[in-house]
Amino acid sequence: MESVGVSVSMGRFDQYLFPFYRADLAEERLSRAGAAELLESLWIKFNEINRVFDKRRTDLTGPYTSRQALTLGGVTAEGLDATNDLTHLCLEVQQTVGLHQPSLCLRIHPTTPNDLLLLGLRVVRMGSGLPALFNDEAHVWGLLNRGASLEDARDYAIVGCVEPSLAGKTWGNCSASKFNLPKCLVLALHDGVDPATGKQIGPATGDPRTFTTFDQLLDAYRRQVAHFVGLVVAVENSIEIAHAERAPIPLMSALMKDCVARGEDVTVGGARYNLLAPQATGQTNVGDSLAAIRKLVFDDRALTMAALLEALERNFDGHEKLHAQLRRAPKYGNDDDYADLLVREALRIFTGEVARHRNIRGGHYHAGAFPALSHISFGKVVGATPDGRKAGEPFATGVTPAAGRDVNGAAAVVNSAGKLDYLSASNGTVLTQWFHPSALADDRGLGNLAAVVRSYFDRRGQEIQFNVISADLLREAQKHPEQYRSLVVRVTGWSAFFVGLEKDVQDEIIARTTHYEV
Repeated sequence: MESVGVSVSMGRFDQYLFPFYRADLAEERLSRAGAAELLESLWIKFNEINRVFDKRRTDLTGPYTSRQALTLGGVTAEGLDATNDLTHLCLEVQQTVGLHQPSLCLRIHPTTPNDLLLLGLRVVRMGSGLPALFNDEAHVWGLLNRGASLEDARDYAIVGCVEPSLAGKTWGNCSASKFNLPKCLVLALHDGVDPATGKQIGPATGDPRTFTTFDQLLDAYRRQVAHFVGLVVAVENSIEIAHAERAPIPLMSALMKDCVARGEDVTVGGARYNLLAPQATGQTNVGDSLAAIRKLVFDDRALTMAALLEALERNFDGHEKLHAQLRRAPKYGNDDDYADLLVREALRIFTGEVARHRNIRGGHYHAGAFPALSHISFGKVVGATPDGRKAGEPFATGVTPAAGRDVNGAAAVVNSAGKLDYLSASNGTVLTQWFHPSALADDRGLGNLAAVVRSYFDRRGQEIQFNVISADLLREAQKHPEQYRSLVVRVTGWSAFFVGLEKDVQDEIIARTTHYEV
């Protein structure tokens, strides 16, 4: 209540409660079945509305969205496997209850027992998108890069959607703002002029019709991003100054050891780690757009920049052949370096620029790439883009390929995503994969999926989550919502009741690529 009350994290639940669980079993105060019943009751309690907003704030709350992250597994502060019986029991309880809260976050590392990973994937197979899987190696390295000690970095837990934090030691402001990367590309294509209004809102970076090399376009995009990151930093620092002056958080500060020792509120930098994190949206569309321009305009000389800009202005009306060419250009998600490395660069330009800045609490800015629903809201107000996306259509979500553009299967997707620079995106990313239930109907399918997860994490992939449900079932739920009130799906970094989502969100979910085999 003191600090809005959204995204309350339960921390490393199986670690701090395990000594009590073990003692209760040893002294016969409780059986394993009795412990499961207590956890089931707690799981149901989590599903009460924990904060009420008016209708205008559904962007924050959604239809009972899962913002209470509960972290399981991983390594200890000494780097050893932290799996215990409570880790397993929590996953078993999720199988029984099957609701969208708590938002289970399962940490995976190279020596995570395979039976734990398979149990987690059996829960995933139920279709709620839980648990999400997090790579310890990627997150520990990312936190080390932001100033954490090794012992603290190993002890991270997830907050909100996918943001790693150090319980009791961090004031993170871990979803400070959302940043529209495709808009920066649009401005780079129009010399800083917003084509929607005709106003100069970005720096003049040159008329792209005069560009003779692809690097000139990439540099124009880089300059637009740097300009707007600077504005975001100015705004966020102003907000933080206002919080420190007008809205200190004494109760939260009293629960931070470093704040007590220093006699300082978290809002002025009393915590050990002081982070502030803007989030990128749309880097997939930027990378795919850059790949299409590089291929058609600069490499093949099959298209002029002037013709491309005219087609974009007309939303491809009367330019259907060119639209088809753009859609056939290399796309991220197919294990093709031509597009994949440009998505990497589109994101890294943003994360690198963010990392240059310090916040007013004396800590780091560090970026992530999870959109909440900004990939839809931003897409609604941005015109056509060179990847073949039409005006108003959603952007890709997180580091997931654009819907329908990944055509080589799940292995190719994780190979593409594994090429991104997650060290620079230390506040977390979202990779969502959709599977038809038939793909995971037997143990062979689950084993294959476990191999996909291990492969992605071997490549230092950061996070992966799954929806196991058919598009046909979702369409049926749209038509007859009263029959599917308990249907839970993973949206971006959170899960929700499908029938409570707005129709444009439902439609975007249905449009995502479904894999029929692993």
